[in-house]
Amino acid sequence: MRCRPRLPIIRLTTCMNARSGAARTLILACLIPFLLAVDAGAQFGVPFARYRTFETAHFILTFEVGLEDYARRAAARAEAAHVLLVRAYGATPRGKIRLVIVDQGDIFNGSATPVPTNRIIAFAHTPVENDLFFTDDPVELLVTHELAHVFHLDEARSGWRVLRGVFGRGELTFPHLFDGSYLIEGLATFYESRLTDGGRVRGARFAETLRAFLLETDGPHLDEAESDPGAWPLDRHYTFGGLFLEHVATRYGGETAPAWMARRAGSFRSIFSRGARVGEAFGGRSLSQEWDDWIASERSEALRFRDRLRHSAPGLVQTTRVCDVAHQTSFPRVSPDGSAIAFLSTDEGRKPLGLYVADLETCAGRRIIRIDSAHPLAWTPDGRSIVFSQLTLVDNARLFADLFRVDVASGVVTRLTREARVTSPDVHPSGRMVAAVQYDGERSRLVTVDVQSATISPLTEFATQTAWGPARWSPDGTRLAAVRFTRGVSLDLVLLAADGRLLQVLTDDRALEGAPEWDASAPAGTGRLFFTSDRTGLRELYGMEIEGDANPRLYLMARVPTGFHEVTVVPMPQGSGSARTTIVATVTHADGRHLERLEIDRSAWVAAPAPAAQYVQRAGGPESPPAPIDATTPVSYSAARDLLPTGWSPVFEAVEELGVFAGVATGGVDVIGRHAWQGNAAYGPDGRMTGSASYVYRRFPRAQLFGQVASTWRLEQRFESEDGELLRLERKRSASVGVAFPWETLRRFTLVSATLEIEDRYHENAGDAGAIGAADPIEQEPTLIGGGLGVSFGNAQAGLRSISRQDGVRMAASIDYLKAPDEDSWRSGWEVVSSVYR
Repeated sequence: MRCRPRLPIIRLTTCMNARSGAARTLILACLIPFLLAVDAGAQFGVPFARYRTFETAHFILTFEVGLEDYARRAAARAEAAHVLLVRAYGATPRGKIRLVIVDQGDIFNGSATPVPTNRIIAFAHTPVENDLFFTDDPVELLVTHELAHVFHLDEARSGWRVLRGVFGRGELTFPHLFDGSYLIEGLATFYESRLTDGGRVRGARFAETLRAFLLETDGPHLDEAESDPGAWPLDRHYTFGGLFLEHVATRYGGETAPAWMARRAGSFRSIFSRGARVGEAFGGRSLSQEWDDWIASERSEALRFRDRLRHSAPGLVQTTRVCDVAHQTSFPRVSPDGSAIAFLSTDEGRKPLGLYVADLETCAGRRIIRIDSAHPLAWTPDGRSIVFSQLTLVDNARLFADLFRVDVASGVVTRLTREARVTSPDVHPSGRMVAAVQYDGERSRLVTVDVQSATISPLTEFATQTAWGPARWSPDGTRLAAVRFTRGVSLDLVLLAADGRLLQVLTDDRALEGAPEWDASAPAGTGRLFFTSDRTGLRELYGMEIEGDANPRLYLMARVPTGFHEVTVVPMPQGSGSARTTIVATVTHADGRHLERLEIDRSAWVAAPAPAAQYVQRAGGPESPPAPIDATTPVSYSAARDLLPTGWSPVFEAVEELGVFAGVATGGVDVIGRHAWQGNAAYGPDGRMTGSASYVYRRFPRAQLFGQVASTWRLEQRFESEDGELLRLERKRSASVGVAFPWETLRRFTLVSATLEIEDRYHENAGDAGAIGAADPIEQEPTLIGGGLGVSFGNAQAGLRSISRQDGVRMAASIDYLKAPDEDSWRSGWEVVSSVYR
């Protein structure tokens, strides 16, 4: 989940004042960037889908057709969260909040913005394949987090309220946009955890990340809490901000954070100072003092925590680094013969995410291919290929997961499915089929995918209350161990037959269990699983032995103070009889997650402890969801009221020899990004006016319509003579309409555009009277009509932390031709630009 606090209004003054020599680049230099800016900034959804709308007491719900049940649940959760936030935060946004529900694809995310109106966009998806979200209901977590953003960002007091009254909901009338990312995201994460029975502050991962910094560095320092793209952890502003505000609430009271924000919302000092107005909230202490004291106390607690683990069974396990790679290392899987390990990594962020294969003993690894998103992967039984899943961008808007197979030796990739929305593969021991998770909006099910034909066969059914995570085949291929989430109940491991029938529920608590791994060297008749769980508040390694239909025996096998995450088992030679098992796991550290090897002796296993209180299954069954709310009957979506301007900003422009033009700019974009417009007008000396208006219509998946009108003044020529100085001024009026055809993937972008243009130029003289009298009469240029074509392409890519190194090309070309209808006057031009990176 993320906050996107600004929806940019793109002003085209610079482009529209271009000199005539550069006018041929109008298509790509002005209209197309505006089109793309609306696409990237204002649109966060699927503008060409069909939508319907209904209203509740505090929200206007707009939902994609087919998602009404999800939208009504989200509305009920949002109304419940609104009541809690009014009580906890105090300042209440005016007017109804727009809440948009979209099926953006196979990701769990959302956004909130106060500009141009208070808006929340939520993706209808239920994630199960990671260890991030501790919640009984992802819908509740999502809407509470995003609604907290709205309460926070909408707040304005004292002078800021006066600015809001004058300029409306302009971009610079929201004081909390200057708060910094650790306060913006930290506050929302704090409230998602305070106001629900879950949340990331309550979960294990944030605490483990902080503990790694405390035990291994002298930080984190206050400036390390701000967002730093590519730096570990990527969600540092959520992690450190949320945990710090939880500390503040624990030490000074739950009302401290909103009181601090209220003071910031009334002070212009908050633009320049992170600690503005903090003294009253923290008992006279500065922000830096409070942060340093918090870190000191947390470091002491981290050391005590490590000592407690060391002196209680099974103690702390000794691990050794594998390959010594860190950052976003994830999803390791050992090859069937135990000689190699595959994993995902970003090479400390200098390169995009990639699939690596390394020798398990020497770690002579190599980057096989680039991967567009991180998901579990699987080797084929012969060890020659790896089946993986990644998100692909379809119809320029939706992100769907599909399966691919890469040949390890050559790096050749074969696509197995197309727009099937399947992820988290595991290859059957026969090599003929793959077990995977398939999504349908918020719902998911387990399926098998035939490797040759790509035929998909369901193992379980789509259901609103049940979502599925990774499933793993047993060594003999007769059973599946899978992660199952039951809304409002638990996230557990279950045992399924090969046809999907439920055989056993293996765990039964609210803890987050990781993807299970089978031990092929277990004694005959015994199924042995390894997995991670945070049932004690720390993510530890557990083992489970299953014999027939008897109750499974659960053991705590190993732990480190900063948590294990994904694990993979190194296969032992058949008949070795060894009681030791080798595991490779990802372990959290201050510089990222490292691959680490550990040895587990069966005799050292201890009975699993009872879950911590917050992870115990609720007595009496799941919590009842909020009662249904009164809502209007859904009607077809209309963008009209959301396109009305809600704010304006001043525009000043100096035109050579004419002076300063002053005016206003405004614009609007509807909540699904289908319509976007901007307009500005400025008044200058001698009653001259400049202005422009632009509009984009994005109703179609692969075609976008746009138009623009503009009127500008400029100094065309200056003449010096004995009679004085002559200024020749030009007023240019133009109008353009066109269509653009974008074709976008996660790795490249192509855009073809065509425009029709009309252009009129008017000239007049100004300056010294004598010089004007001696000047040649002005011959007005005729009106020109024509059009142009443009094309651009780019596939340049770079890691999040790279400074200059990137690979790929960028190129653009445009041509236009305009002609007077009744005269032999015309203008044409062309331009080609390109860049090659290596």
